[in-house]
Order: sequence, then structure tokens, then C-alpha cells
Amino acid sequence: PQLPIPLARVPALPSVCDPGTGRSTGLIVNSKDYRYSLADGSLVEVNLGRSNFVQPGDFLTVYRESPVKGNPPQLLGEIAVLTAEDTTATGRIIRMRYQMSVGDRVELK
Repeated sequence: PQLPIPLARVPALPSVCDPGTGRSTGLIVNSKDYRYSLADGSLVEVNLGRSNFVQPGDFLTVYRESPVKGNPPQLLGEIAVLTAEDTTATGRIIRMRYQMSVGDRVELK
């Protein structure tokens, strides 16, 4: 079905030195057509929802933990939330620095 797209001002993409927000964190758990490698514009599902204060129009920062202990996480891009259920949300990748995949971490902005 056609879903209304929430209007929101797209925030600036964080830099690699910016600390996390300390807000809810989760994972990309699924993608349209069950693709593992994701691209700009891909639809994805995350395991955060209304119970984690995620609402349509919110943005999620996507990152991957560094394999080197003590190094900051690698910032991959951002997801715009389109719909939110109790424990899941669907969003679209709106910006990418590096390729994302199912299993990458997300943090509410």
C-alpha cells in the first residue's frame, strides 16, 4: 500500500569523531528482497520501534564496530524511518559513506 512519507529536515551526517547519542540502539535485521548487501535507497527493517521511542520521520545512524579494540566505530550512513510498529521499524537508506549490510548497528539520532 501507499504510505505517506514523513516530512523532516535531514540532519547533518555525523563525523567519525562525534560521540554516540546515547539513545536507543539496535540492528538492521532485514531488507527488501532479503538482500544482504544494501545500497542507497534500499528499504530495511530494524529491531527498534515505538517501544524504543522510534517514530516515522526519525533518523538512525548506521555504524559498524571497529575490529580493533579502542578504535571508534565506522560510520556507514543514515536511515530515514518511514513506519514504526511496537518493536520494529521500516526505513529507507538515505545516505551512505560505505556499504551497509544486514547485521550492522543503528542508533537513534
